[in-house]
Amino acid sequence: MVRIGAHDREGDPLTVVQATGSDVVQFFLGDPQGWDAPTFPGGDAAGLRDALAEAGVDAYIHAPYGINVASPTTGSGFPAASSWPSSWRRPRR
Repeated sequence: MVRIGAHDREGDPLTVVQATGSDVVQFFLGDPQGWDAPTFPGGDAAGLRDALAEAGVDAYIHAPYGINVASPTTGSGFPAASSWPSSWRRPRR
């Protein structure tokens, strides 16, 4: 069975799922073009996880656009390298 999903750009993945009837949702943990530490929509990772699980929705975290650790320039390579670990660890909490 193919699962159909939505991409949340507004910071409220559960509302997007309910409005679209999606089985899957993908969202960012902050500004996709910024370097700020990731934050969960609504600030409650466990609550969001539980609500999505209760709704039977699979969730995927979209990596920030700036993560390009292979960049030849230090202007984007260093911030990308330093933001990657926090983006990777955060969803597991």
